[in-house]
Amino acid sequence: KLTRSWSLSYYDELYDRFGTTFDELFFESNIADRGVEIVNNNIGTVFIKDDGAVIFDGEKYGLHTRVFITKEGYPTYEAKDIGLAPVQYKSFSFDKNIHVVGDEQSGYFQVVFKAMSFLYPDIADKEYHLPMGMVNLKGLKMSSRTGVIITVDGLLQEIKQELRELVGQTGLEADEQEDMLEKVTLGAVKYSVLKNDPEKYVLFDLKESINLNGNSGPYIQYTYARCKSLLSKAGDLTLGEVVVNKSLLMEELDVLRLLYRFPEIVEDAAKSYKPNLVCAYIFELSQKFNSFYNAVPILTDNSIESKQFRLALTSAVSQVLKNGLNVLGIQVSERM
Repeated sequence: KLTRSWSLSYYDELYDRFGTTFDELFFESNIADRGVEIVNNNIGTVFIKDDGAVIFDGEKYGLHTRVFITKEGYPTYEAKDIGLAPVQYKSFSFDKNIHVVGDEQSGYFQVVFKAMSFLYPDIADKEYHLPMGMVNLKGLKMSSRTGVIITVDGLLQEIKQELRELVGQTGLEADEQEDMLEKVTLGAVKYSVLKNDPEKYVLFDLKESINLNGNSGPYIQYTYARCKSLLSKAGDLTLGEVVVNKSLLMEELDVLRLLYRFPEIVEDAAKSYKPNLVCAYIFELSQKFNSFYNAVPILTDNSIESKQFRLALTSAVSQVLKNGLNVLGIQVSERM
């Protein structure tokens, strides 16, 4: 029990650091007996006895045949998931129960969901396996057997140190700088994983994850901070109604056209379970804004109307970038 408590406490600290919360925890010890009971009660209809074990004959459905209760009477993960599903549904009455598990378990879930379809079809229709590709670190082949591993704490510490050296003196107070570095460190890790198609294997490259000129979380966070810096310098120019009585430059149009697509992108990402679509969008928006920033005078234009329009555009970009990062669970800093 003490070891279990230590383990849960450690994971709680990590989850808290990443901003991850759980509405309820379901422990195997509370589910296993229920799974055994359901499986045993359906021998002869859904399951069959085979050499002392209880199995689901998946072959007649084009699937694998899998053991649900061993000949020693112990439930397998399959039986535990059979016991878990109705408990979860009773707690949340979900529309969709998404299992974010490695793609090597696709065959497993096909069998479990098929067995569920005979036991409780209404719940089975709501179950979904979102296969995830494995994450590997560039230059390091991890193996728990040989002891070649890197801990999450170790990885975060290394990324934060790299960022500390990269940004140098920022002019921020010490506590403000630490807060900024923590947000950017976590943003680097989250974005590096989420920018990939969920089903594709991920090769985590530490240097690329903090590249301030590439497809990285820090690049987008930096673009947001750049927007906020401009708006802060503008002061009262950001107030009032914006009227446009001029032809827009191509750089302005590129940003404006992209801004309108944000709701559509988020909807597509939600429907397809692909947060990488949001990543691709906010990266492109950051690129378009930075091109606009480098090509067009924003605070120095002689026309008040042009200044106000470009500042309104900057404000819209900052809000959309913040919203997009928030969808991904990534926080922003006003200054970097």
